[in-house]
This record gives sequence, C-alpha cells and structure tokens, in this order.
Amino acid sequence: MSNKILTKAVVLAPLAAILINPSVAMAKEKTNNISMMKQEVIVAKKVKYEEEKEAFLGVKAVKYKGKWGFIDDTGKMLTTFKYDDVWINEKNYREGAVIVAVKRNNKWGFIGEEGKEEVSPRYDEIKEVMDICVKVKKDGRWGLVATNGDIIVPFKYDDIEQFDGGFTAKVVLNGKKGVVDFKKEIISPIYDEINDILITPYQVKLGNKWGFISEKGKEVTSIKYDEVKAFFQGLAAVKKDDKWGFINLKGEEVVQPKYDEAGSLSENRAKVKLNGKWGYIDATGEEVIIPKYDEVGNFYGGLAGVCINGRWGLIGKNGEVKGKIEFDSIFNGEGMALIRVNRDGGTGYINKAGNIVIPTKYDEVINYNDEAVVVRLKKKWGVYDSTGKIAVPIKYDLIDNVNVYHDDKKGVTTLYVNVTLKKKALFIRFEAKSKKSANGEYTYKEWKEIK
Repeated sequence: MSNKILTKAVVLAPLAAILINPSVAMAKEKTNNISMMKQEVIVAKKVKYEEEKEAFLGVKAVKYKGKWGFIDDTGKMLTTFKYDDVWINEKNYREGAVIVAVKRNNKWGFIGEEGKEEVSPRYDEIKEVMDICVKVKKDGRWGLVATNGDIIVPFKYDDIEQFDGGFTAKVVLNGKKGVVDFKKEIISPIYDEINDILITPYQVKLGNKWGFISEKGKEVTSIKYDEVKAFFQGLAAVKKDDKWGFINLKGEEVVQPKYDEAGSLSENRAKVKLNGKWGYIDATGEEVIIPKYDEVGNFYGGLAGVCINGRWGLIGKNGEVKGKIEFDSIFNGEGMALIRVNRDGGTGYINKAGNIVIPTKYDEVINYNDEAVVVRLKKKWGVYDSTGKIAVPIKYDLIDNVNVYHDDKKGVTTLYVNVTLKKKALFIRFEAKSKKSANGEYTYKEWKEIK
C-alpha cells in the first residue's frame, strides 16, 4: 500500500467541515502527513521492533514505543503506530483464514488483509473465533459479528457458550439457555441446560428433569427423565427411577427402563448392564446378547471387545466368540482390519477372526492403515505386512515413515521406508509378489530389499 493511499484515508472529510473551516482541515492533513512521514523514516532506518506478529500473508503487526502498527513484507508502513493491542487468531473451521483485531482507546475493531481498518474499534471485548464470525461484547452484552462489522447475533445475551460451526449458537440470558441461528431466536432461553447442539434432537433440562426438543423447539418427549444420552442411529438411552431404557425419535419407550447402565447404539447394537453384567440389545429393544460379560466395548466393523475375569477377546454381532478371550486389553479401531491387543506387557495384533497376526511381544507398534505395521523391540525397529510376515528386518535404530505402493497389474507391492541406522539416515525399498483378493485384502510372498 502506498503513502498516497494511506494519506487519502486520513484527509477525507465531510465537505461541509472543509467549507466551514478549511484552515483546520488543512492543518490536520499536514499534521497527519508529517506523522506518517516520521513513521516511514522509522521503518526506513529498520529499527528493532519491540514485538512482531504474523497477521496475514505478507503483513506483520509490529510494536514500537508501546504502540502497534502494520507493515508489509518489504517493511513498508501500512498503518501508523496507533493501536494499544493486537489480537490474532486463526478461525476454527477455515484452514488458513485469520482474524486480526486491534484495540484503541479500550475498544476493539478489525483489520483487513492489507492492514486496512475494516471495523473501527467499537467493541468492549473479543473472545473465541467461531468460524465465520467472532464473539464480541458491547455495552455489557454478547453477540456475534462478522469481521466486516455485520451483526450476526444481536448484542442481548449474557453469554454465548457454544457455536456449532454452521449457523446455530447456544446462548445464555438471565441464567437460562436457548439456541439462535443467524436470523432469529429458534429456542427461547428458558432451559436450565442444553447439551451439545451439534446433535439433534437437543437434550434439555428443566429443574432436575431432562427431555428432548427438536431443532425448532418442539418437544420430542416430555421432560421427565433423570438423565438422558444423545440420539445415535435413532435411539437414545434415558434414565428414570434409577433404571435405563431407550426411546426412539417419536419419544416412544422402545425399551422400558430396567437396566443398571446403558450405552449408545452403534452398528445396531447398544451395550446394557443388568445385575453387574454387560450384554447388548438391538434397535428394536431385543436382547441379542445376554448380559454375561464384566466389561464390553462398542461394535465397530461387526466386532466388539468383551472381558471375562480380566481377560479380553472379540465377539461378533450375534455373540459368537472370535478366537480366544485371552488378552490383557484390546482396542478395536473403527474400520481397521487388524486389532491391537496387549498381553504380558507386550503389544501385537489379531485379525477379525481373532487369530494372532503379529505376536504380542513388541514394546511399540504403529499401524499404517493395515498396510504395514511398524514395530519396536528393545530399541530396534522393523515392519510387518498385514498378513504377519516380516517385510523389513527388525534391526533399524528408527523408522519414521513407510509408504506402500501396490502395482496390481504386475502383482507387486513396494514399501518405501525412511530409516536411521548407526546415525545415518537411509531410504530403503522392499518388494514382494502380491495378490489382491475380492474383498480388497492382500497376500504376500517373500519380501526382498531392492538395492
């Protein structure tokens, strides 16, 4: 930005003012020009700033003699040193987008990407960034504004507690909570609590009872439960008289409250506890796996981890045991073909049939999307393939990256591996004949290093 443009911004004034007192206007113009010239000289001398902050691409906020201004990447002044503070924050949901606020005379405003004052300082307080807007305070009340000054949610609330990253926000007024969108108040602030507004229907509390309302404020179920959990796959767990049951989206009690504890529905299965033991029900409320386990996990990929007498294993959706229940712990990650298990202090992997693919003897394991598993044993690293064959010998001081390439036409799979050996960084390559099955899984023959 040139001096000419900056000066123009300073000297523009109502024509009437110039006609009434042209000498005053000219004096102000001269004073401001001198001030900017002095600050350009400061930059030209390349003085050491007291503090610097990256604002936008090619724009920095710099502090000089206790005041902040903005320069471009050549060091040229974009504004004078006139701000008491600068607040810079990336937006939560828009990667690379930045909001820059400035403080002057105890008020906050916003700066644009060229250092131009988009919104003059007028707000009392600024808090977290909320995607396309900012939470700001004016005259003791909170609202949401865009960085161009457009008011998105009016300044009428005691607080704004949650923003969903889209078009709704949870607001607080006189100790009560409601929900607004960018047009109107969609749920009046009448509730004592509203749980996560990312999930609808909303869980709401009045007094000491909970219920559900739709995103338009209509009751899904009467507010009569002691506790509720969020809806998943059409069912929500609810607690009444110290027992848990389930309701559907119509508010109907699909399962009458009779369980000691209950989880959320996952893959048409919800875990329930009765008389100290865990089992599962389906979406209709039918008990498909009777409560007999000490602990259970949620279903992922048709499997769940279960525990009896301190030992863990896998079961299918009808309760069939996969392999043996023999592990200290088990982690069934969503969508993973290999499942991490621990036993006797070591870590390995089993497949979905419950068979051990990688022995439970390693100090550390890292699964690269089931394509390759990096293992560490006594400070040495190597790589297994997904079938349990050692692809890269366990002899390296470090393995920090593995890339897998399948050439299905040639029937060859290649591992490109970054390793460290005897303090030397190396790039190595291993290949094996491979075959892809109908379900997308690969089998491999012997792995060989390609020199």
